[in-house]
Amino acid sequence: MIDDDTDDIDGRDAAEISEGNNSVNADKTYDVRKVSDVISADSLATEHTVFLYPIGSGVAIAKYKFEYEWSSDGASFTVVGKQYLSRPSGLANCHFSLMVESVGNWIAASEDNARQDDAWHSFPYVYNINSNASEELIRVRALYWEGNSRMDLSNYFVASYSRQSPSITSPVRDGDVLPNLEVSGTATSGAWVAVYEGHTARQLSDWVESGFAWRTRLREPLTPGLKVLTARQQHRGVLSGWADNISVTVLPKPSISSPIPGSVIEHRRPEISGTGIPTAEVQLHVSHSAAEIPHPVCIVDSQRHWRTTPHNDLPLGEFEFTARQTSAGMHSDWADDVSVVIELPVPVITGPVANSVQDRTFTVSGNNGRSGAIVQVFSDTHDDMLGQTNTLTGANWSCSVTAPVGNTSLAALQRVDGTPSNRSTPRAFRVRPPKLTAVTVTTPTDTSVKFEGSGYTGATVQITVDSGPNVTAPAPAPVNGDRWSTTATNWPFGSYSLTAIQRFPDGDNGWIDSLPYTFPVNLSLPDPTDIIYTPVYRPVFSGKGFNGATVMLFNPGGQLKVAPDARVSSGQWQSTALEVWGPTFKREVHIKQYLNGVPSPEWIKLEVTIPPLAPVMDAPVENGLSPNLSGTCWPGAV
Repeated sequence: MIDDDTDDIDGRDAAEISEGNNSVNADKTYDVRKVSDVISADSLATEHTVFLYPIGSGVAIAKYKFEYEWSSDGASFTVVGKQYLSRPSGLANCHFSLMVESVGNWIAASEDNARQDDAWHSFPYVYNINSNASEELIRVRALYWEGNSRMDLSNYFVASYSRQSPSITSPVRDGDVLPNLEVSGTATSGAWVAVYEGHTARQLSDWVESGFAWRTRLREPLTPGLKVLTARQQHRGVLSGWADNISVTVLPKPSISSPIPGSVIEHRRPEISGTGIPTAEVQLHVSHSAAEIPHPVCIVDSQRHWRTTPHNDLPLGEFEFTARQTSAGMHSDWADDVSVVIELPVPVITGPVANSVQDRTFTVSGNNGRSGAIVQVFSDTHDDMLGQTNTLTGANWSCSVTAPVGNTSLAALQRVDGTPSNRSTPRAFRVRPPKLTAVTVTTPTDTSVKFEGSGYTGATVQITVDSGPNVTAPAPAPVNGDRWSTTATNWPFGSYSLTAIQRFPDGDNGWIDSLPYTFPVNLSLPDPTDIIYTPVYRPVFSGKGFNGATVMLFNPGGQLKVAPDARVSSGQWQSTALEVWGPTFKREVHIKQYLNGVPSPEWIKLEVTIPPLAPVMDAPVENGLSPNLSGTCWPGAV
């Protein structure tokens, strides 16, 4: 509603009053505001105030407020009286009246004796006429009188008819919109409405019929950026003015600049970035799906950039995603789809040092792992897993592996939910055979020493003499079926310190040696063995010994011999006691053998028991009933 209620107005708009004939010659006075000087069809009634001035005065003495409106087709015109105001005029009586000039009849617009107290007074009425859909001249009159004195003041207002401009109610002014937006608003019922681009008057939509409300889509999507929209309506062949301009920002689809389409990504939560409209919120989505990709709230900055990182791991393999931006509740179109391949990062082996010598079982370590993954280590050229980690909690990892002996290259991969990464760059190691843990030494003959034991098949056992008599070491022994043996000959008696290693070919005319195993060997004249005796009164002693040695048999203490010395020949010896022993019970004989004056290490103790022989009985001598019995036996026997 427009209210031009003011006490002062430019004198050029004042009525010129002639005192001589008390008549008034008044120019038509127009509301000077651009919106209200042409009243559109179907508008709400518009309130106006007409000012009445005494001739020669710049101050209005009277004012009158009224409203008017046109019917939608302009065939009807309605004036609604509202209020009047009069300052004291110096004349006793006052009366306001109003005329629509096309009719020509004055109608009362106040009481017969209107009050002159410089206050507004209500005098409501409605005056409706048939009209010409063009314009109506509204004339307002205030008549003052007292006796023969009169002052007749009047002024005019022109209400022109024009079709109402349509209104745009959606989108809202300064809002964000999509390129293919829908525009709606209000208009005259039965009119046809079209949307235009402001400032260029380029028609953007087809004409659509309005039933007071109207709605239409644009012929083609708007280009991104700031746009100005307006509209016009056409009713019964009359074209309206322009609707108020509505400025909107057309949301472009956001762009995704990283990662690049087709790229291979080793991070399951990669940083994703692009450009968009400042202050808009960007949301990532799985392409061709309504599924959102959860991530922190992502707002486009003032430089039009945005970046975010998913909360959760993206699935491994090919993955396609997109994004859209939202501003003031409006969603943009989808960004161009970005298809990438998401792979687990390849773990890196960092230790031990490449080409270093390692035991069969050792620890491999590295980095570039991913939480939740399991790193597995393989021989580079085989699929046999040699070791694996527990579930990782960070990038660093380590695990124990048992690798084959020789020059071996190891590679690692990591798995998540069974899906493997690519294998790492292999790292070479020289894996040595295991250290020997025991060597069995025997002397199968008087001139040979046999060495044997268990080993790593494919290796060769090599024995070296570290100390002892100057001898030739036994030949290297290949390990077959996990066993090996070798023999040395003509080693003199003595104490030796030996070292045995296993050697494995490195494939480059070299060897990879195990850790050394050191063991002593004491070669001495062996004790005589398998000693027996005959259980007769003069026993015969025999047994086995070292060829060329002399076996000596002594009473306990080693001073008195019980039998002659016996030379060992063909490994055997024998000697008869020096005297008849007779029956014997647990008599000890101490035995050693000597070679070149060197005795065997231990006294061999032989316990001899010879039972008495049966007595010899002579022929009985008769002596009545008590014959005489006699015979011979060992002296002292009973």
